Amino acid sequence: LDEEKQNDLDDAFDIIAVGMQEATWAEREQNPITTKDSEQNVQLTEEDVLNMLEEQNRSRLRELVQSTLGAGYTQIADKQRGQMRLHVWVRRAISKDIVSVEVSGANTGVGNVLANKGGIVVTLKYRTTTLSFVSVHLAAHEGESYYKARCDNIASILSEAKTSPISRKLDVSMSSSHIFFFGDMNFRTKFDGDYVEDVVVPGNDNIDTDDHSDIIGDDHDSFISDPRGEGKKELKARNIRRAKSHIKACDYHGLYKYDELQKGINAGDCLVEFTTLPCNFPPTFKVERTKGFVYKDQRTPSYTDRILFKSSAGLKNSLRPLSYEACPEFITSDHKPIRGAFSVIPNHVIPPFNLTGKDLSLVFRKLRCQGLLPADNNGLSDPYLVFLWSDDLELHFEGETMKDWIRERIFGKFVKKKRRWPQTQYISKTLDPIWKGTEVALSARDTKIGPEAMLYIAVVDYDAFTQDDGIGVVSLNVKEMLESKDAAGSEYNDINDEGSHNMNGDGGGVERESQPSVPDVGKTTKTVRINRPVIWEGKHAGQFRCKVDITITGLYDDRFSGSSSRSPRRSSLVSKRCSILAAMQAIEE
Repeated sequence: LDEEKQNDLDDAFDIIAVGMQEATWAEREQNPITTKDSEQNVQLTEEDVLNMLEEQNRSRLRELVQSTLGAGYTQIADKQRGQMRLHVWVRRAISKDIVSVEVSGANTGVGNVLANKGGIVVTLKYRTTTLSFVSVHLAAHEGESYYKARCDNIASILSEAKTSPISRKLDVSMSSSHIFFFGDMNFRTKFDGDYVEDVVVPGNDNIDTDDHSDIIGDDHDSFISDPRGEGKKELKARNIRRAKSHIKACDYHGLYKYDELQKGINAGDCLVEFTTLPCNFPPTFKVERTKGFVYKDQRTPSYTDRILFKSSAGLKNSLRPLSYEACPEFITSDHKPIRGAFSVIPNHVIPPFNLTGKDLSLVFRKLRCQGLLPADNNGLSDPYLVFLWSDDLELHFEGETMKDWIRERIFGKFVKKKRRWPQTQYISKTLDPIWKGTEVALSARDTKIGPEAMLYIAVVDYDAFTQDDGIGVVSLNVKEMLESKDAAGSEYNDINDEGSHNMNGDGGGVERESQPSVPDVGKTTKTVRINRPVIWEGKHAGQFRCKVDITITGLYDDRFSGSSSRSPRRSSLVSKRCSILAAMQAIEE
């Protein structure tokens, strides 16, 4: 992270996250359990004893890692959920700059209750940079239905394990500057045209055993076949031989082409906008418990164990992968662990966009969505838009009162409150809504906008008698929007000669300059066109388009103190844009 904090640990990592799945062990000897209750002859239940034994195991694991890392590290998170664990350690030199740590999780085992499958989330904030670590264990087995189950597991984890202080509409992949998603994800090798579906003993659909006892025997082979006339057993054996031939030739690139996970990301089935690095090493599953890679014959060798990452809009250049590899010497599992190393440029070392002594106006217009997911039983939705932003962004909207301002900026730190956000009216029964004539005006004054300043546009389905349903979210980096003219980030492209710019989610390339200059006196105006995917629980949920008029005006004399004290310049600007705003309502979160 920060060069000035390296000191005597020049080659050390600042943050270390360790995720475990099926993390159980049997101790040859356990320390005797002594408590005040047991000394007083109080009968302990079996659950009491197991909990005490588990606490001993956690303590011993923590001590083992601590002795390995040394005194220069301290643990900031230690969470267990069934057989899943997630531990996060940081260097003591940066620990004082960890301003918050949030922990959450979700079960996706049988009935979404059992914790043999699911995920654990740890979100930490280092100064102004939010980092999230998600350790997961997804549904096992080969076949299309199990692939869909894994995608659904991911959606459930993102839906339930939220750590954002802004809104429950934002999952951890949206609210983090950078997020790392890792663990036994169980995605398999699937050769084109070869459809093999495991037929699993009822009740064992989330268990992948060593002895193959979870798979029904040969009398069920005729249930699944392919056009060549092969039965399930023969087809599976051929796929295993095919995968092993790639491995023997060290053709990991050729085998990786058939990886379910990268296909799912490209298809929009899961973890949209995440990056999975190519696996330039042998598959990590299913192996004998010995050094090296010796594969069992029950399963097609697959890259089940993975590390993925994603950066918020405008921050992709701040994260760089350094290494990604398997650990072949590990011998206590039928998986080989993997490890990855990354470097991150913290947000606070990136120069902000300086609006000191200036007014900023953002007017969103020509709002529309296309191809939204249906949220109602009639196959349609009643969508409306809600504008939300992070606490790092001091935005105001038409209709915000002095009471709102005081409650949110002053008492909000001490009293749990329902925050009011600007929103549009809903449009009935459509998946392609167009908010004709609607404009949403936001403003800021005398501030500096850093790379962590995020604006979120949530697409929500209106329900008259039940709680409104989320459809998806669009994430925008305000600093990158402001810098788009002549110095766009990787998500901006020039589209015409009229001063407009296009913000797409396709990673188009316009070279970045340093911060563009803003005149001290006068007015700077430009229009940015936004065309971004709507994402919900890691999946594509539609497309969002709009135009944003960005106006920066020069010096002023007064300070923001509610709607009645706006400067004349700002008032005249906003009044031209808010004819429809009087009809807008503020949503109660």
